Amino acid sequence: MHNNVLIIFAIIAIINSFSASAKPEKIIDYELDCVNNSGKWVKNYNECEFIGKNWCDGRRGIFEECASACRHDPKSEMCIMVCVPVCRLR
Repeated sequence: MHNNVLIIFAIIAIINSFSASAKPEKIIDYELDCVNNSGKWVKNYNECEFIGKNWCDGRRGIFEECASACRHDPKSEMCIMVCVPVCRLR
């Protein structure tokens, strides 16, 4: 019986050590983070324009090196031919 109690305490100690070491994910204000890194935040689409791939990868975003400047205006008949680096965040 004494051994069973020791085993139970050991299991509880192991479980507590795993749960104590698990860190909650940090919540990031992507708009502020984007602007602070010289990007332009597009709120309605949860995008950061004119930002680099490394910044995007670090936030688990989807990077597009050469997005259309008119990508959110389907009625646009003419669009300037310029690449806009964009990071889409989830």
